[in-house]
Amino acid sequence: MAKNFLTKGSVSLGSRHSAHSLTDASDVISESEEINQIRALKEQGDEAFDHENYTEALRFYDEALEMDNENLDLLSCRAAVNIESGDYIAAQKDAELLINIKSGYPQGHYIMGVALESLGQYKDAMGSFLQALDCSDENADILTDNIMAIAGHLCNVPQTVIQKFEELDPYTKLSEVGAILYVNKQHILCIKVLNAAQKLETNQQGIQMKIQLTLANAHSVLKHTDLAISLYQDCLTTAMSTHDSQYQTKSLVNIASLFMETGDTRQAVVYYERLLDMENELRGDGEIAEPLPNFWTTDLQIALHLNLSCAYKTIGNLKASIRHAHIYLGLVNKHGHNIGEQSESHRHVGMLHEVLKDYDTAIEHYKKCLAIHKHNGEQRGVAQTYGLIGCAYAAVHNWPFAITCHEQSISVAQKLNNTRLLTSTLELLGNTLMLKTDYDQAIEIYGEMFQTIKSDLRDRANCCCKLGKAFRAQKRYQYALYYYDQAHTIAEDMEYSDIKDICEYDMACVMQHSTQMLELEQARKKFERHIPVVEAKVKQLVEEEAAGIGELKDQLAECYDGIQKVLNKLGNGKECLEYSEAYKRMFITQVKRQDSHQPHNLSNLHSKHSHFSDMWPIDKITRVVNQQNALVLCYTVLPSNILLWVLQPGRGLVRFYSSRASKDKPCDQEIQELCNELRQKDAKSQNSDYGFENRALPLQGVDLEIVRQKNLQKSTDLQREKYIKELEVQIQALDPQELKKSPQKQLYNLLIAPVEDILLKLEPNSNVLIIPDKQLYQCPFGMLEDWNRKLLCDKYTVTYLPSIYLLERVTINELDHLRAHDDLEFERAQSCLGGVNKLLMSRDLSKSVTGLHTATDIGAETRSNFDCDIIDPRRTSNPRLLKSGALTTADALSHAIPAMSRESTFISIMTKSTSIPSPPVTPNIKALKAPGSPTSMDRMLHTGSLSTLTTHTATNTDIVSSTDGVTEFRQISDPERFVVIGNPELPERLLLHDSTWHPPFELTEAQKECSDIASYGSVAAISGDKATKGRFLEEIKTATVVHIASYGCLKEGYIVMAPNPDRYEKGAPLEQSYLVTSEDIANTKMCAKLVVLNCGWSPYRTDYIDNGLLLPSAFVAAGAQCVLTLLWTVPNVVLEKFYFHFYKVLLQGSLLSNAMTAAVKAVREDERYSSPFYWAAFALVGKDTHVDLHHIQKAMLHQQIDETEKTIIEKLRRDMLNPKPVTPQVVNRDANMYTLMEKVAVLLCFHREQPEVVPELIELLDNALKLLHAEDTQNKIINASDSVISSKGGLDVMNFLGFHFQAKGAQIHNPYIVFPHWNHDELLLPAFVTLKAMTDVVDSPTCLHALYKLLPATQDTVAHLVDILSITKHAPEIQLKVTDLSIRPQWMQPTTKNLLTSIGFHQIGTLLNFNRVSVNRKLLDACLRFLLAMSTYKSPVLMHKLDVGLLGTEGSTKASTTPSTDDVKLPTLTPLILPRSQLRMGTPWSCTVEKNDEMLEKMKLSRSKSDLTEEYRRHLIKAKTWHQQTVRPQADESLKKFLRPRSNPTKVKVVSGATASQTRTPVNKEPQLGIPQIDQRRDYAHYVLHQRVEDIGIRHRDATRKLYLPYVHNT
Repeated sequence: MAKNFLTKGSVSLGSRHSAHSLTDASDVISESEEINQIRALKEQGDEAFDHENYTEALRFYDEALEMDNENLDLLSCRAAVNIESGDYIAAQKDAELLINIKSGYPQGHYIMGVALESLGQYKDAMGSFLQALDCSDENADILTDNIMAIAGHLCNVPQTVIQKFEELDPYTKLSEVGAILYVNKQHILCIKVLNAAQKLETNQQGIQMKIQLTLANAHSVLKHTDLAISLYQDCLTTAMSTHDSQYQTKSLVNIASLFMETGDTRQAVVYYERLLDMENELRGDGEIAEPLPNFWTTDLQIALHLNLSCAYKTIGNLKASIRHAHIYLGLVNKHGHNIGEQSESHRHVGMLHEVLKDYDTAIEHYKKCLAIHKHNGEQRGVAQTYGLIGCAYAAVHNWPFAITCHEQSISVAQKLNNTRLLTSTLELLGNTLMLKTDYDQAIEIYGEMFQTIKSDLRDRANCCCKLGKAFRAQKRYQYALYYYDQAHTIAEDMEYSDIKDICEYDMACVMQHSTQMLELEQARKKFERHIPVVEAKVKQLVEEEAAGIGELKDQLAECYDGIQKVLNKLGNGKECLEYSEAYKRMFITQVKRQDSHQPHNLSNLHSKHSHFSDMWPIDKITRVVNQQNALVLCYTVLPSNILLWVLQPGRGLVRFYSSRASKDKPCDQEIQELCNELRQKDAKSQNSDYGFENRALPLQGVDLEIVRQKNLQKSTDLQREKYIKELEVQIQALDPQELKKSPQKQLYNLLIAPVEDILLKLEPNSNVLIIPDKQLYQCPFGMLEDWNRKLLCDKYTVTYLPSIYLLERVTINELDHLRAHDDLEFERAQSCLGGVNKLLMSRDLSKSVTGLHTATDIGAETRSNFDCDIIDPRRTSNPRLLKSGALTTADALSHAIPAMSRESTFISIMTKSTSIPSPPVTPNIKALKAPGSPTSMDRMLHTGSLSTLTTHTATNTDIVSSTDGVTEFRQISDPERFVVIGNPELPERLLLHDSTWHPPFELTEAQKECSDIASYGSVAAISGDKATKGRFLEEIKTATVVHIASYGCLKEGYIVMAPNPDRYEKGAPLEQSYLVTSEDIANTKMCAKLVVLNCGWSPYRTDYIDNGLLLPSAFVAAGAQCVLTLLWTVPNVVLEKFYFHFYKVLLQGSLLSNAMTAAVKAVREDERYSSPFYWAAFALVGKDTHVDLHHIQKAMLHQQIDETEKTIIEKLRRDMLNPKPVTPQVVNRDANMYTLMEKVAVLLCFHREQPEVVPELIELLDNALKLLHAEDTQNKIINASDSVISSKGGLDVMNFLGFHFQAKGAQIHNPYIVFPHWNHDELLLPAFVTLKAMTDVVDSPTCLHALYKLLPATQDTVAHLVDILSITKHAPEIQLKVTDLSIRPQWMQPTTKNLLTSIGFHQIGTLLNFNRVSVNRKLLDACLRFLLAMSTYKSPVLMHKLDVGLLGTEGSTKASTTPSTDDVKLPTLTPLILPRSQLRMGTPWSCTVEKNDEMLEKMKLSRSKSDLTEEYRRHLIKAKTWHQQTVRPQADESLKKFLRPRSNPTKVKVVSGATASQTRTPVNKEPQLGIPQIDQRRDYAHYVLHQRVEDIGIRHRDATRKLYLPYVHNT
């Protein structure tokens, strides 16, 4: 029986409602009498209840309730009587009445629970007790005991256990009850109990974690996934706060498992990785790993790595998957698990190696798995493994072994009579036969598979798809469509979405061959639905850097070809062109761009196809074509057709032509054969020994292709004879007339003849742009012959581009070049007349002068302003002007012309200016000069004293002189450059495609080519160890012509350069240190007119230029106007001859097409190279532009002169040709921080060679900061160590921060340090914090090198990195993604990505995960401190807490407070900018009466200038005092040696070799300073003081300039 927590005597009547007696003869009584009567009846009932006279007690309670039927106490008492008397149904009814009267009455729920428990309704009873506990927890002990008792009934818990639990507190009891209910699968009750427990207030975090975990487990069983994950995460948060590793482990395991179940594999990987981090934390960071706790079992380790391997495989990260798979295999073998698990581990590892196309390793693991199955007698496993081995052999085209293994697999399955196993083995055999192209046999096997399937509809649908694929391969389209339709019906009925998608794709591919309009429309709709889906998958895989992109790209290409074929049949040429362009764009847009210089007009445009956001409509294509002057021929090659569009500027699409394939062969095969024939050497050249240099990198997977070729060579003679007979039949079917035609003519007929009439209407040498497709990338269009044996390139200028998308890019590149040229000429024009012209040409200046004239005009407004009666003398700068005759009348002022003022204020500044075509001329009429009028511009600039010495220099500027001063001499050189780079010096081995590559030999021909080309341009070739990747990327940014001769890979878009010398890794260099990828090139801003690309070709294999022209397209996308490349490899002697004539023409200035035509003509005229193989391989990709190599040579000569002048100026520390600015420019904080980054980068680079330098610099900076903030200003005597003085970068950092040095006596080494006297730029503390952070990074060479490569960085980059690191540090619950707008640019940028990766970040799908091991956390803290110190506006608070208001860049968080210069003017002063960074007042300060508003502004300006002068006066005094306090202790230390008493040591060491007649020299004798040396040191001490005083003066003038700049209107 349950315990009662409310006794009868405790019942309080409270307020009552009067009620009539239920007896008919009863008299009406008053309310007070009724209350007394009820009380008396209750007391009588209580007395009867105490004497166990339940019948009497029940009578009294009933009679009382007749008077007050809603009395809660009476109902409770009657329910108690019913319970004691065993009438539980009546007690239940009383409880219901109590609850209905007051739902929150705990006694009612308790009585209900007792009654239901007595009736055996335990679940309902527990619910009532929990409801009572929810109403009030005052009697929680009694209620939890009742709940425990019910749990004991439900779960058969022994009474002894229940008694032990009774001693616990209510919170703990409920947690134990919940655990018992969960174990006994009472999950709903478990959730109710634990939810009630969570409402109780407690500080027992251990019990809280147990409740949260059990509650999450119960919700997980009930498939409340989201709620379960939330509870697990709450448990994880509590466990992390209490550092409870066991609950952290349990929470992470369950969260990861739930994410795997819901299909969110990427989130699952994140939590699995956190489990790995925890394992590393538990093992410790010491050299000897600590033993793992008991809860971290071997099974947990094995399951963790197995799940990680499977999860990584699911998201396409095969490298990580295979890594964890091998760890899993090692753990299984190490801990001796059961044989079944060992076989499963080998199978899993083998399947991963098969996906990675490492078939030898896969077969090895499969065989081990097979041996284990045979040893264990598992016939099912034997059958499955035989099938896997057969698939692996089929992949390497070892058909006999593959078929044999499949037959063994089927035989075992048949013996076992296992239908499901037999189905899978037959499917594997059918797949092998399809791969072998034995379609008849495959159909037979698939048919047998179809008959085997009995009830599994998914297998039946899959089998129908297999049959449809086999029939489709045989071009039996009706059969294929039948089976696809069956599969689609099953998939639609059973909701198999994956099979349904496959069926729709295959059905569309089949329907494209139909001639029925209805089926073509259906195919079109299916393609339109399927293409966006596949494109989205491809984009996702590219973003996640996952595997499996190749198959999707092939499927996408087939979709685009299919829809173009359908649209061609429907006659929709314009829409067909849109799809053709979209497919070609795919090759360009898939290159990852950082968008740092992506033009806004290359953004994605929406077309009429709402599901193709990246497709250009025909209007956009026409608009791009109209922006240039070339006729565009756009091709698409399909097996059945060649599609050709002709687009003409100003007319748009003028023709759409479709040619059909012949009956004998498809179009793509015909084009391929003609191109191959064109590339074949003639008999003479085949017998000649022409050298071909191998400049190609090994292709990825080339070993697999070699194995496949070897296996194919083992085919039977019967198959060979069959192939030869088929070939003979094809040759006999050819037209004899066609055999006589040359391949150039046949290609001309096929590709050019359909539009020849349009071409004939063009002017000679008109531009023709070819946009090829697939096999046409190998076709030399310019070398095709018409019937008159005239080449196409002789009639027209032929260039190539892979897409119209790049045509827009080419047009923009040309406009950028023209804009840069105009800017250069404009800058030269401004530098004329000794720099005066840029001021005379200023539009803003003329407006300012006009405004001044207007202000001094004699209008009514002016007359009123000069009326003395309305001017307040107290608000006037010079009240005497009001009464003196200095002010002329309004009539006199109306005729006044501005003239030169004798009184002017002079301040030096540096600023910019704009210009207008002609300078204003002001007449110099002194007689009309009026006091207070502004000085004329020509008088202020002394233009009348200028005389021209040279009107035209080599840089298109002039040279002038002046009688009043030294004019500015500035020659602006042309930035054009010619760069020749190649033949990099490579180490003996490099890492390539996860294997070692040994460069076969030095590229001697490439070196000779670079030397020859460099001699043509009179430049030095960059080769050997100088041709590094970093040097290459820097050189191409500013080069006008680039010639590249090196190793490369055209298919993958690689150029090989020497490894960067600052790489941190030891051993073989990694790919990123020497491979220049197309992504690197596309993310570089170039201004080149021509890029000559000669790399990636090999004479040992048939290489063709890739579809999409990957490398040339990358250069064009980066900003190059044209790229000269090869379509196939040619002999070295031909290349030498071609380049000689090509550059010979360019030396005289020519279009690139003319130069190439001349070079090709020179090669053709040589009888040895008359075959098209030699001269037809050259192609121009991009815009035909004009290049003058001689002009580039002159420009480079001028640049060399500029460098020489700069060197001399730096050496002499003064400019001999130009006057020194009165106020040198003071750099701002951002520029100072950028310089500090540059100098710290040097320390990072050489830290491993000089580890002692950084600690010493930290100590010096610490002393400097203490001296600046100490009350005692007496400086310390500290000497600089030799390690700092001789270090690389250390001395530069100290000089930049304001340190100086004073020689110590006669010695040069260990000089005294003169500490900075102020920290005006606030750089000492950032430098100190930065160097302190470096000490925490030095243990990680990878992170140290990544920081070095990052610096110097922009403030925006620093800010974004600080945001990422601070969020990761303070808010680990926030999951970052690489697709976030603030993270994507940093993850795309190689330098920032390398830094984040070195800290511990890595990508999991689209998620950015951080490995929270102690080492990585330490690196994160150090890098965050480093970056915060380098930031000019990020608050150090982010080091300690996350403040959302501090995130973001400066532009997004701070509003500009700079006042508008249009609203602030001082017309009575007229501040103007003059040459040599001077600021002069056009009018004296106090010679003109101002308006009131201007007067207030001038008074404000005056006060600010006065305060500024006082501030810098204090700085000057401090500098002098500081210098005295610094030099005096150093002098005192030297004087002590001379003033102290001489000691006579008993023994003194002397220099050996002295005799009695010679003076003996002590070993430690210090040389004495002579008078010149003393004077020199004294002068240097004065120089240090002079430098500091001058620095204060410069900054004072700079600050004064900033006060006036808002009022200057010609800047």
